[in-house]
Amino acid sequence: MKSCFPNDAVCQALASSRTKTTGIIKNVLATEEKVQLANGLRNNKFAIIVDESTDKSWTKVLVIIAKYVDANYNVREVFLGLLDVHDASSAGQKNLIMKCLSDLGIPIQNLMGIGFDNASVNTGSVKGLGVLLKEEVPNLFILGCRSHSLALCGTYAAKKLPEGLEVFNHDIVNYIASSPKRQEELKKCQEFARVSIRIDYKDETLVNLRCIDPTVAVSGKVDAIVPLMIRFPNLLGDSEGESDTLRDKLEVQWTKLAE
Repeated sequence: MKSCFPNDAVCQALASSRTKTTGIIKNVLATEEKVQLANGLRNNKFAIIVDESTDKSWTKVLVIIAKYVDANYNVREVFLGLLDVHDASSAGQKNLIMKCLSDLGIPIQNLMGIGFDNASVNTGSVKGLGVLLKEEVPNLFILGCRSHSLALCGTYAAKKLPEGLEVFNHDIVNYIASSPKRQEELKKCQEFARVSIRIDYKDETLVNLRCIDPTVAVSGKVDAIVPLMIRFPNLLGDSEGESDTLRDKLEVQWTKLAE
């Protein structure tokens, strides 16, 4: 404030300790901000996003974010509340949300939608938080977290992939990761064939072997396997029988991809 009003004698003489400053923020500025926020939500339809978390003191809290369009047609996202949770059930969370809106004088009928993660306490079809809130607002729009939904879709989609493909990927990773010489050859292979084959030696999962990544088109997989076959002839078998298993699996996968 002193820098904002350099010519004001009263402002320049102002002194405020930590206690006084905290009191001003909590009891004056925050109170006025709540009043303005409540007025905006009383006169407009709005949606909320809720999520439950645990702070460093192991206290469960429920955060509520409101989103609405103000009188100037600007979309606003505002912090509505951070509430201590004593009952983590769907009924307990509903009561917290209702109390938060009631304390601010915001009618529940202005609530148009709610977003949350896909935990059963929220999305349950019988006693989930969304179902309980629909008892108060029948036309309430419910939106689950897209990231959680995509993760679930990916998990179930991965179960449909042939197991042999994933095992084959892990074998390729182990074969190359066990030898610095092979790793260097792989880099040269990438430069020569102009393909990006990324292998994570710490996390040998299907998606980390980019040359067999299921999100890549089949033609891309074929183009990526060809350089491996050319650069690593040992994959096709050697005199010691070291790569017999890999050779067999490579032939099987090559046939499938070529089809």
